[in-house]
Amino acid sequence: MDPVRCVAILDEHKERLKENKKRAGARLRGLKLTNELNEYHQELALSQKLEQTAISTHSNILDVYYMATPYPPSDMPLNQLKKININDFTVETHHRGSHILLRVSSTAYRPRMCGMTNNGLVKNDVTSYQRLIVMAVVTDEAGTATPLALYYQQMEILQPAVEILPLGQVLVVKEPFWMIDERNDHCIAIHHPTDLIMLSDDDERIPEPWKSITAGMTIGDYWKRQGNTSFKAMKYQKTIEHYSRALRCPLAAGEVITIHTNRAAAYLKIGAYESVIDDTEFVKDPDHRSERALIRGAFAYYALGKYENANILLQAIARRFSLPPEAGILSSKINARLEEQRSGIYAFTDLQAAALAAPTGLDFADFQDLSTETAGRGLFTTAPVNVGQLLLVEKAFMNCYPHIKPADDNQTSTKKFQPAVLVDPHNDHATLGSHVDMIGTISRKLVQNPSLLPAFTDLYSGTYKPNNPITVVDGRPIIDTFLISNIITFNGFTTELSSKGKIIENDSGRSSDELGVGLWIMTSYINHSCCGTCGYATIGDMMIVRANANLPAGKPTSWISYFLDSDEPDLRSTKKWGFTCQCLICQDYKNTRPPTQKKRAGLKEALITSLKRESKMTTEENVSFVTDLEILQETYNCPAKDVPRLNVFHIQVPYLELLFRPPYPNPKTAAIGAIKVLEAIGYVISPRTGWPSRTRKLKIDKWGLMNIQVMNLWMFIAICYDRGNREDLFASAVEYAKLAYRICIGEDATFEASLRTIGYSLRQGDKCAREELRADI
Repeated sequence: MDPVRCVAILDEHKERLKENKKRAGARLRGLKLTNELNEYHQELALSQKLEQTAISTHSNILDVYYMATPYPPSDMPLNQLKKININDFTVETHHRGSHILLRVSSTAYRPRMCGMTNNGLVKNDVTSYQRLIVMAVVTDEAGTATPLALYYQQMEILQPAVEILPLGQVLVVKEPFWMIDERNDHCIAIHHPTDLIMLSDDDERIPEPWKSITAGMTIGDYWKRQGNTSFKAMKYQKTIEHYSRALRCPLAAGEVITIHTNRAAAYLKIGAYESVIDDTEFVKDPDHRSERALIRGAFAYYALGKYENANILLQAIARRFSLPPEAGILSSKINARLEEQRSGIYAFTDLQAAALAAPTGLDFADFQDLSTETAGRGLFTTAPVNVGQLLLVEKAFMNCYPHIKPADDNQTSTKKFQPAVLVDPHNDHATLGSHVDMIGTISRKLVQNPSLLPAFTDLYSGTYKPNNPITVVDGRPIIDTFLISNIITFNGFTTELSSKGKIIENDSGRSSDELGVGLWIMTSYINHSCCGTCGYATIGDMMIVRANANLPAGKPTSWISYFLDSDEPDLRSTKKWGFTCQCLICQDYKNTRPPTQKKRAGLKEALITSLKRESKMTTEENVSFVTDLEILQETYNCPAKDVPRLNVFHIQVPYLELLFRPPYPNPKTAAIGAIKVLEAIGYVISPRTGWPSRTRKLKIDKWGLMNIQVMNLWMFIAICYDRGNREDLFASAVEYAKLAYRICIGEDATFEASLRTIGYSLRQGDKCAREELRADI
C-alpha cells in the first residue's frame, strides 16, 4: 500500500479522535427510539445475510480497522461496581466504577465500512464487511437501547455473529466505554474480551422479564443430552454452556465425572487446553480415571508442549487398558518430540513439506541451547558454539497468514482472506497485514490458557504499560488487547511460508500477499545488532536460530533486525524499540567526521547511478569506477574485518554482476572479485588471493555479516573454480555456500534440491546449468 496514503489515513484518524475528545462527557440528545434502532440494525443484519458473505466480494478491497485511544481493561471485581443505565452514559467516556446489565435485542451482524483498495484508495461506493467486529443493539432494564460492538472476534466462517451475540442473550459490561465509532455513531465499544460477562440463562442476576423458559430447568440429564447434541453439531461453545449447566444441577457422582469428561472434549476442540486438564483431573488419581479422560488429558498436555506429562497419562492407560490406536499414535509423537528437544535433530525435509501444506500448527518440538540467566535481558550461549550450529528452534506463540483458510473451514470453500489495514495512532503507524487478526487470536488463546499470560506480557510493549499488575479478577484472567497489539508491534516478525522463498524464483513463500505475522516469545529476547552473531529463518510457524560466527560460552546472541543497505544509522533508527544501537558499524559512523560522511554519501550515490545501465562498462568507465570505489574505501576509519562496510558491499554486488556478463571473463578474476565482496562485510579468507596454489586450502578465518547473498556469492565462486578446473577448491566453496544456506534457511537438507530449482549444478566437472557466469546476488 502506498506509504503516503498510509500517513494520510493515520492523520485523518488522529484528527477524528481529537474531534471526538472535544465531545467527551456530553450527553447525547435525540437518541433513536428502541424500536427504531432495532429495526435499523435488523435491516443491516438482513442485508449482510442476503449477500451471503462475511467479507467484501471485491478481492482487491481491504478491511480497515481504526484503533481507539488505548485504555486499560477493567480490573475491578464485579461486586465493587455500581449498576448504571444507558441514560447515565456520556460520550467518549469510560464509566469507571460502574457496570451495566444489557440484553441483546437485534440480530447480530458484521458492520460495513468504506472499502480500501490495495493501493490505499478509499472506495466510497464499495463496502467491506469488518470481519472481526460483531454488532447488535442492546437494551437496558429501563428499555433504552444502544448499539454494542465487540472487537477482535472470530471470522464469520468460524463463528457466526448470531452465535457470538445471540438474540436475547443477557450480558454484563464492566466499566463500559460509550464511544463515537468510525461511522460517527455512538456505541458501547468492547475492546477487551474480559470486560464482557455473558450470563447463563439460569443466572440469578437476570431480571424476571428477561428470563427464558428454560431458566428454572434443573434436570441434569436434559442439559447433558443438549450438550451431546451440540457437540455432534460442532457447536463447541454451546456444548460447554450445556454441560456447565448440567453440572449446576443435582447429579449422581458418576454422572458428574462423565459430564466433566465430555466437557473436556469440547474444550479440546476450541484449544482451551488448561480447562481440558482441569476437567480430566476432576478425578485426582490417574489410575482411577476413565480411558477417555486420560487420553483427552494427554492430548491437552501434548498441545501445551508438556510431553512428559502426556507420557505419564499414556502410561496410566497402558497399565489398565489395551492402548487404543490414537493413544499409540500419540505415544510415537511424544517420543519424537522428546528426542527433538533433547538432540536438536529434526526431519527438516518433512518440516518444509508440512509448512507448504499447512504453515500453522506444525507438529514439532522446541529446542533451546541458550540461557536467559547469564546477565541482563537477552539470550546467551551456554557453551562454545561453531558457525552454523543450532541455537534455538521455537514454535510460534501465534502466527497468522491472511491468505490461509482457517483450519476448521469447510473443505468446499476456496475463499481467501485479504490482509487488513490497522490504523494505530498510539504508535503512529498504519500497517497492512495480519496484525489485527493476531490481536484476536492471541486474546482467545490467553483467555483459554491463562498460565501463558506471564511469559507473554513480559515482552517489550513500548510506551504502553498496564496500569495494574493484577492478572485475575473474579476467577477470570484480565486481557488487555492494546497491550497485545503493542507486543505484536514490537516483537512480531513478518514471515513467509518458508525462508526458502528468499532464493527460489516463483516459490510460494515469495508472494507479497502470502506474508504473515508471527510472534515467538523466546526469540524475542535476542537483541538487535547491525553486526549480529546469529541468523534466523522460519519454516511455517517454526523459528530456527543458528550461530553465524564462532562464539564463546556466555556470549549474548544478537541479530540484524533487517539486512542494512547503508552504513548510516539514521536510515535504520531503532527509536521504535526504545534504544540506540551501539554496534561497531554505528559507533564507527558516529566517530566519522561530518565532512567525511558527506563525501562517502556522495561517492555512494554516484557509484550506484553509474551501475544503472544495460550495457557493460567501457575500459575507461571501469577504471574510473574502480578509482572512485577505492576513494570510498578510504573514507572508513577501521579495516573491513573489524567494521563491515555496507555501502561498499551494496555497490560491489551489482558491480560484480554487471562486470561478469558474457563474453565470460577469466574465472580466476571473477572468483577474486567475489571474495573482495565478502571481505567488505567482514570476512577474512585465506589465502587472500582467493586462488591459492594446489597445495593450499581455501579457509574462512573469520565470518562476517550473513544473508542469502553470501550463499549466492559462494556458489558464484564455486562456478568459477569449476570453470577454472580447480576441483580442489570447488568442494570447499560449495560447503561454504551450504553453510550459509543452513544459517539463512534454517537447514541444509533441501540445499541441493533448492539450487537445482534455480539452475545450479553441484556435480563438479559438469557443465553448469546456468548460461551466464553469475548468480542472482
